[in-house]
Amino acid sequence: MTGDDATREPPRKAGRLRRLWSWWIALLGREESGESLAAMRILVALTVLIMVVTMVRQDIVGVLYYAPEQGGYLQFSELPWLVQTLGGATPQVVWGLLITTSVAALALGLGIGGRAAALIAGQCLLALRGINSFQGSYGALVGNALWLCVLAPCDLTWSLRARLREGSWVSARTAPCWPRLLGVVQLVILYTWTGLAKISAAWIGDFSALYYILQDPNWQRADMSRAAYVYPLTQVLSALVWVWEASFGLILVSAYFRETTDNAGKKSRLRALFQRVDLRVPYMLFGVATHAAIATLMVVGPFFWATMAFYPCLFSPARWRELLARLPGGRRLTTRT
Repeated sequence: MTGDDATREPPRKAGRLRRLWSWWIALLGREESGESLAAMRILVALTVLIMVVTMVRQDIVGVLYYAPEQGGYLQFSELPWLVQTLGGATPQVVWGLLITTSVAALALGLGIGGRAAALIAGQCLLALRGINSFQGSYGALVGNALWLCVLAPCDLTWSLRARLREGSWVSARTAPCWPRLLGVVQLVILYTWTGLAKISAAWIGDFSALYYILQDPNWQRADMSRAAYVYPLTQVLSALVWVWEASFGLILVSAYFRETTDNAGKKSRLRALFQRVDLRVPYMLFGVATHAAIATLMVVGPFFWATMAFYPCLFSPARWRELLARLPGGRRLTTRT
């Protein structure tokens, strides 16, 4: 090796990998206050309770989960390990799982035993889903949200834990930000994949998808034949929903440019644009409005609450406080929390 070779700078690719690794380590090491994770915790606990209460109110627990000889409608080929260990899909086991799920969800919502409560609720729901997997996609979303509550210290604030430890329901303790970012990635995967799955003539051809969905008796809450009078509006909404879903990944770009800086603190034009306009806000508002309309017009179970559980993750607690401060009376609210 010559002297020139020994003093030669590392290849450019190695430098980029080193910078990328440093950025990754810094990202994992970032901390923030725990309000966003706490809001997710409360919403997912509420969703689990709604799931259980709905089944009990409609008196469908036995039909969904009992063995056929005890009133269920499914012939089981294989039961989940937890159900097998407890003795099979008997009324005692099924109700034991439901009661345990409810107690764990209540503890999670109150903010006591955070990780353990989330893990217990998740395992019980997973066992019930293993008995009967014929449920909406919200089941997988709830499971993922519960798993994030296992990974993250989601009960640092707005919790009974904080009340017992510090004498206040609110705590200034910080938590890693990466579990919240995983929640954002979950939303991006959910919406982007849904948008790609909707590539069809009904969605991006004549935009008739929403109108025909409203006419499907499997989804209807009431007769929607009058939607024909506003058919052009349903076409516009179909197009907007598809574009919103397919482009939802832009919120990751927005978050990156708003929460990071260039080398030496320089700002590119693209970064300056995203810092002037926070795309996450209109995407969030459109999402809340869309899910609220779906829940109002269609029978989709607790899908609204299952998706809303991830929405607090869209912004850091500091950014949430900035947004809330713009609302009437919002500044007083942010000073209290």
